[in-house]
Amino acid sequence: LDRYQQQFHLLVDKVNRIEGIETSDNHRSRLESSRKKLKSAASSYDSFYLEVELLELIEKDYRYLADSTAESSNNLLKAVSKFAMSEHVPSSLKPEFDQYKQDVETLVAAATELGHSADEGLKAQLRKNVHNAENGIKSLQTEISHAIKLKSEQIRTQLLVFGSAIVAILSILLFFIGRSILRRINAIN
Repeated sequence: LDRYQQQFHLLVDKVNRIEGIETSDNHRSRLESSRKKLKSAASSYDSFYLEVELLELIEKDYRYLADSTAESSNNLLKAVSKFAMSEHVPSSLKPEFDQYKQDVETLVAAATELGHSADEGLKAQLRKNVHNAENGIKSLQTEISHAIKLKSEQIRTQLLVFGSAIVAILSILLFFIGRSILRRINAIN
């Protein structure tokens, strides 16, 4: 259970760093900021091809944010590489693009570590630990149930033995009392 608590807090921390539920300084907001800066810098160029490639990149970006899967991660990283290799991207756009690329890679790495589905990353580890804890609790419940049943059978047996012993002692005692009374009655007659 301690490991579950540690994993849970690690998972919550990772989600907060990605989505920023408890803070505004998170991977998604940094990506949004660098995307805006890249769009702004690219809009100063009068290039249709640059605009098309930027729109393709941003489309993959939004698709990834809408549905964070391993496939959308790969598509986004491919789009970033394609944009970086494009001949239509001027070198003066490099600082904004490098920051955007770094933010994309940071977000994708953090999301991959967290796990895109319940069967991957930290989510899978936590899920596995929860299942192990559940199985441990079930086996403990079974052991306790068995121990209670065994102990109750022992107590029942002991009560039957003690009850039988008391009945036997009382019977013998009543036999002797009865004999003593009969002797006195016979002595009087």
